Amino acid sequence: MSERAFNRRYMISWSILGAAALIAGLIFGPQLHRWSHGNSWLCVVMAAALYAGSLLLCPVVLMWIWRRPSATLPTLVFAVPIGGVGLAIVFFMRMAGPSYMYVARQHQYGLYTAVGLLYAASLLWSGAVGIKRKQMGEFDLPTYR
Repeated sequence: MSERAFNRRYMISWSILGAAALIAGLIFGPQLHRWSHGNSWLCVVMAAALYAGSLLLCPVVLMWIWRRPSATLPTLVFAVPIGGVGLAIVFFMRMAGPSYMYVARQHQYGLYTAVGLLYAASLLWSGAVGIKRKQMGEFDLPTYR
């Protein structure tokens, strides 16, 4: 498998897995908390921005995994930043949302669930990609100077 095929295959898999986690969180979040309210547009935008940021980070991580095969470090490089930014978004919306942005807490449950599912999906994806690349073994990479 070439580097281009590796990057394309796993970029597509993250695009699908991340979008599924985001959509599932935004749909099932309010229903799990027994609120019939929908999601605020601001919460949907924040969750979509986190997903877009993960799509920007994904090619960098895939290039790094291709050059240095490891099973555990991709989790630190990919999942931890997504979780950290997601946690910051959740804390910000929880503190500033009701008072400054007029987004009630019952309208934020979809955001909470979407961020949690996106973080869980990034943990699973980065671990699986790291393990798969480690199983492929070492081989010589051309050096360009």
